[in-house]
Amino acid sequence: MAATIRSRALPEGGFALTGCNDFRVDATAWAVAALSAVSPEDPLLPAARARLAANQTPEGCVPILPEASDAIWPTPLAVFAWLAAPGFAGNVRSAATFLLKTEGHRFPLPKNAPFTHDTNLQGWPWNLKTSAWVEPTALAILALVASGHGAHPRVAEGRRLLLDRQIPSGGWNYGNVTVYGQELHPNPECTGLALAALSEACAEGVVTASLGWLKERTQALDTPLALSWSLLGLSAWGRRPAGTWGLISRCLDRQERLGPYETWHFALLLLAGLAEEGLAKHLATRAGEAAHGQA
Repeated sequence: MAATIRSRALPEGGFALTGCNDFRVDATAWAVAALSAVSPEDPLLPAARARLAANQTPEGCVPILPEASDAIWPTPLAVFAWLAAPGFAGNVRSAATFLLKTEGHRFPLPKNAPFTHDTNLQGWPWNLKTSAWVEPTALAILALVASGHGAHPRVAEGRRLLLDRQIPSGGWNYGNVTVYGQELHPNPECTGLALAALSEACAEGVVTASLGWLKERTQALDTPLALSWSLLGLSAWGRRPAGTWGLISRCLDRQERLGPYETWHFALLLLAGLAEEGLAKHLATRAGEAAHGQA
């Protein structure tokens, strides 16, 4: 997987989404996070990090495209890429400051609303001026914890939002719980992401149903996004499935039928295999090593 990721590197720095595309912020951020776990001194990493930095706005966010400046959801991913890298501490601080002052659109729950979740809780959106959802909220929490802001009230409230969006019978979807009295279905990727962001922040009993739901399904998962986040979420709670690398290998074999995966899919699968205690612990280890090296 690392070799495939490296093959997507661009001469001017950064990574393409596939083998024939232009630079992408999300592909680059995940590629750097994965390659730095395999080889922290990989010669491709400095230029890729610098390319991400060139796309950071004065406000600190890293939008998916310069012309789509409201699409701020890759900002946490850039933090993952810059974390522990010499020369990018300022970029991490700027991104964290942006995340701490950014929130999803909040509003009082309308009378007779068809949904039941708390619309006043602060979380993070995909795009500015839109509502908060599970995935961007979980990613922002992971980035803020990794960059030293785990005790901030925004992180605590973001976790409350995640718990509020947990489906009673277990798991998460994109952010709805019930609609017109009907409990909605969870999905593996949102469940894994939420569990990763909640690790070591709440009692296990609060998420037992979600852990059980995800553990029951992980062995059958064979697509990159669902499998990667399921493995990372379960690993964060000490529930890493047996034969993890075998599951990843089976997922990679599906390219024979589905075609080549995107760069960030390879990166997530690689991280899922390497981060045996989950992504939060993996990022914390990187941050600790950087602090020790600068001491």
